Amino acid sequence: MTDIQARADRCNTLLNDPDLKEAFQNVENAITETWKSSSQGDKAGHKYLKLSLHVLSSVRASLEQAVSDGKLEAYNIDQAETVVPILGDVWNQKKKALKKG
Repeated sequence: MTDIQARADRCNTLLNDPDLKEAFQNVENAITETWKSSSQGDKAGHKYLKLSLHVLSSVRASLEQAVSDGKLEAYNIDQAETVVPILGDVWNQKKKALKKG
């Protein structure tokens, strides 16, 4: 297992952890409720709350990206283990044919 795959496994575990899911939802709900109850003229507060939601979303997206990177890494390894030997066999056959020719 590569470092990328190990990181993907850890991030996947975090994303599927019920306590962390609940924490993300609680923080998002608190920010949203604060935004709804804030005064319309509080532009600085709205900007801060919007940034807070963006940061929360970015943390989740970073974890999700790590999981995707791990899946891609596993796919690439699988392809290298199956395709490269086949190509190597084709290449060796071609070299033998050229030597005979």
